[in-house]
Amino acid sequence: MNSTIILLLSILFFECSSLLAQQVTRGPYLQLGTPNSMVIRWRTDVAEIGKIRYGTALNNLMQEVNGSNATTEHELKITGLQPATIYYYEIATASNILIAAETEMYFKTSPLPGTIAPYQFWVIGDFGDGSPGQLSVRESYKTYTPSTHTDAWIWLGDNAYGSGTQQQYQDYVFDIYPELLKKMVAWPCPGNHDYGSIDLLGNGPYFDIFTLPTNGEAGGLASGTEGYYSFDYGNVHFISLNSENLLWTALPNNDMTNWLKNDLEQNDKDWVIAYWHQPPYSKGSHDSDGALSRMELMRSNINPVLEQYGVDLVLCGHSHNYERSYMLHGHYGRSNTLAAEMIVDSTSPYTKYLDGPEPNKGTVYNVVGCSGKLSSSGTLDHPVMTICTKQYHGSLVLNIEGKNLHAKFLTSQGNIEDEYVIEKKSSVSTNIEKANEPVNALYIKPQPVREQFEVTFSLAKSIPQAKLALYDLSGKEVKVYYTGQLHPGERKNFSTSDVATGLYVLQMSAGGEISSVRMQVVK
Repeated sequence: MNSTIILLLSILFFECSSLLAQQVTRGPYLQLGTPNSMVIRWRTDVAEIGKIRYGTALNNLMQEVNGSNATTEHELKITGLQPATIYYYEIATASNILIAAETEMYFKTSPLPGTIAPYQFWVIGDFGDGSPGQLSVRESYKTYTPSTHTDAWIWLGDNAYGSGTQQQYQDYVFDIYPELLKKMVAWPCPGNHDYGSIDLLGNGPYFDIFTLPTNGEAGGLASGTEGYYSFDYGNVHFISLNSENLLWTALPNNDMTNWLKNDLEQNDKDWVIAYWHQPPYSKGSHDSDGALSRMELMRSNINPVLEQYGVDLVLCGHSHNYERSYMLHGHYGRSNTLAAEMIVDSTSPYTKYLDGPEPNKGTVYNVVGCSGKLSSSGTLDHPVMTICTKQYHGSLVLNIEGKNLHAKFLTSQGNIEDEYVIEKKSSVSTNIEKANEPVNALYIKPQPVREQFEVTFSLAKSIPQAKLALYDLSGKEVKVYYTGQLHPGERKNFSTSDVATGLYVLQMSAGGEISSVRMQVVK
């Protein structure tokens, strides 16, 4: 046979074999979603130039974006998209469709910043171990919410055990969640196990695998690093911090804390949720009282910044259990330093007041480190915690709409073992008959009340005759604290020595106007 023909046949055979052998070995998975763009990544076993076809109708994928170089690690960014819109897509090469479009292969762009709508977020921590617990947590979420789109998927670190290698990410993340990764945008933070494969220069699989905002592409302030970042989803501002790099945690003034202050300073979203791996409060499989531990460093250096700017919720993992705190402010020491005045609200629904002398005061801390790992160790008796359990694998489902946040701890058996609500509202609850009458308001501290409490009266003008009384939740009058004249800014102290533990309403009435505030009494 002619040698030229043999050579051509050999080349043709090699190219055909390569095409036949080519397959997707990882992904696709969604990254860095914004109102107008989406990053899609996948891996193939043969280097080719990748392509994505996409469109708003499954049978009409008329738009496409192409890679520029042949590679096995594909990362393509689609731009020019419409906010809050579903797009179907497929991944291909110039000559082959690698994974065809289908009903569950889609992405949804973020809404415009500030948009108020019902949102659902899924939170998992310490999950990537390939255990039956990890699988059952995945299935329980799919069963619990079969038709509701997950707007953001929050990862609390220790995403791949034991040291966050590429193979461990493949085995315990990409091979576990393939159907979810192709339609839910994942927003991770690193844990100590992820840092097992990160070198001293900050290079490693975690940073190679994920595409995270460094320049404020998804909202928030540019961080300049994938080690920590922020993003917006509608009226919710998320902040992903790093508890593993001591350069960013050991001192109160460093690159991360300074960025955090500036990011929070410019935030104007209704809700702020921060998350990282090692919790500031825990008595589970890890004890936050450990001297100079990363848990202690985050509590002493990061919590004051978060609380200064009214962050609503902090989510962490690391302890392989579930713990949920009171609404706190000012507890930056070890567990034995907790004082009553550091508890802003002890009962769900937690209330955050948007106005008054201390607007947006109070933060709830939630440990969800049991989405794969589960530990029987630990005393689970940290005094800031109101709910603790080490009995269940589980995850957290967050639903936010307007000024209401509803969190549910969903176990691997599909049960809700804990749920709580954070409400945001005005501190003034009034029944004003005439628009020109003065607006009265009263503020209590501390909350909850143990033996003594102080009431501040914020009045537009002096009131000659007012009544201050305590009522139970049925509306029955329990105690009259004061009758008489009140002046703007006046403060009075009262005792609860003859009031039983419980939830009450403290009400001030003056003529036809009423102001009231909820009061928790704890003995």
